Amino acid sequence: MKFLSPTLSKRPCLQQLLIDLAETDKCVRFWNGSMASPKFLYKDILHRAQRVASALITMGLERGERVAIILPTGIDFYDAYFGILFAGGCPTALYPPVRLGRIDHWKSRTAQMLREASCVALLTERRMMGLVGSPALQALPRLGCHDIAKVLQRSHSKATNFHKANDFATVQFSSGSTGRPKAVPLTHANMLSNASASITSIPKNETGHSAVSWLPLYHDMGLIGCLLSAMVAPGDLTLIRPEQFIARPLTWLEALSETKATISVAPNFAFGLCVSRIQKEQIQSLDLSHWTVAMCGAEPVHPNTLNEFARLLEPCSFEKKALTPVYGLAEATLAVTFSSFTAPPKWLSLSRSALFESKIEMSKEPENSVRLMSLGKPLPETIVKIVANQSEVPERTMGEVWIRGPGVSSGYLNAPAGTEGTFDNGWLNTGDLGFLDNNELYLCGRKKDLVIIRGRNYDPSLIEKALDSIQAVRKGCVVTFSIQNEQHSTEQLVVLAERSKVADSKEEATKQTIRAAILSETGLKPDIVAMLAPGTLPRTSSGKLQRSTACQLWQSNALQAPGSAGLSTYVVESARGYIDQIKLKHFRQKKN
Repeated sequence: MKFLSPTLSKRPCLQQLLIDLAETDKCVRFWNGSMASPKFLYKDILHRAQRVASALITMGLERGERVAIILPTGIDFYDAYFGILFAGGCPTALYPPVRLGRIDHWKSRTAQMLREASCVALLTERRMMGLVGSPALQALPRLGCHDIAKVLQRSHSKATNFHKANDFATVQFSSGSTGRPKAVPLTHANMLSNASASITSIPKNETGHSAVSWLPLYHDMGLIGCLLSAMVAPGDLTLIRPEQFIARPLTWLEALSETKATISVAPNFAFGLCVSRIQKEQIQSLDLSHWTVAMCGAEPVHPNTLNEFARLLEPCSFEKKALTPVYGLAEATLAVTFSSFTAPPKWLSLSRSALFESKIEMSKEPENSVRLMSLGKPLPETIVKIVANQSEVPERTMGEVWIRGPGVSSGYLNAPAGTEGTFDNGWLNTGDLGFLDNNELYLCGRKKDLVIIRGRNYDPSLIEKALDSIQAVRKGCVVTFSIQNEQHSTEQLVVLAERSKVADSKEEATKQTIRAAILSETGLKPDIVAMLAPGTLPRTSSGKLQRSTACQLWQSNALQAPGSAGLSTYVVESARGYIDQIKLKHFRQKKN
């Protein structure tokens, strides 16, 4: 492949990378609160993966076939992921059930992804065997569903298969924030070149880099941005389970302080969660002077959030210049642009009214300005261009963001219609709207999410941001969209907002406050405002709000708060799942 960096020619596949790392003293640690947390050298990971590979081959896995993984962060994930690769297969990491109140949605979505990726087997853990029974029965993978621990125990022999650079190394799913998730196949060349470009773009550290991450490994930011990048660097990696971070954000900072790690990556909401949940007295003993690269991406980056985060951690010797807004997406493997590593985050103050007209004009009037964060310049060998009316446009002109580079996938798996509309002769139409300024990328929203009122286009994120200061509304838990009023042939602006913990019973007063805030910020008057219970709005596996799905559910009166996730719910769902597993086993025996 012409984009493959010469430095990677000796490592054409991920298997060879792991074999090389087995000769080093680098390790992966699974954080449980101290440096005594369980850790595995890469030579240990290699031996375990080769055993899993041997068992999978014995089970009948053929070269190039996809195998799904539904596992939490832990050594089991490494066993499954690299075991599939060493067997000659292609791993497909799917997200575990997060909220049992939405278990039916998870089952149908998982079954859909199993089918779309044509998975022939599913690897999970004993505790989840019951829950994955239903999607497995719907998808009917040829080799069935297996507990990874038993697969590992089943074989004491080892297998090693190598792939070529252009063979598929993984299938990951786009986040599906504007619709159904799409299967994105990535080659070894895609993954290794993207991770290499990311690592080589980061300033060198005298003692080498190490990382801490709580990001889920089924998501591209966790899988490629953390797991794989730590191997390419190479450096030690400390992993925290996502649920540990959500329950106690301080855990993230404690791990960074204890390990003296230099790199950590997170979405914007994580930095905001730290600001809202961590008290200054809790961090007095932390030392974050080693944290020199704090990347922020995966969702819109807000200047206020990063400023507040830097202010909170200033007593811990954390420097604001470490904050690094970035941009990427699954169809490009992951990373596309990085902002400066040597200067604080940069933004432009633009005229809000002009922005709603798709024009880029600077503004010095606070009441008519919106700040957009620079997401930096393209990675080496990656090209970004802005397209409007099917032609490339000059800088400071809004349009669709197109990219080309070694990380761009060849197209969606088994989806020629979707591929044709998104991939064009090596170029990827991201679906995002933005502009370039001094070759730095600024995003203005997604084309499919645009709110259209009286023929004018509005970025929904700008409308939603107007509610950030309303205490009765959960911050970052708002979606807006427009619907057609068939009776009056007009468009209506709908606002769905989740109540915060401090919300009172005066719901109508809160709605009036919401209307006034949006009118003041955008000049738009919402036609419909609905207050929802916490957790009601649908999200992707990576936590992004799904505006289009929320719109569809709301219009069909199917938007409901998640049910209780108590022990009885877990027991019932697990029991149902185990019955489904028995049915699946019986079906396979009958078929054979």
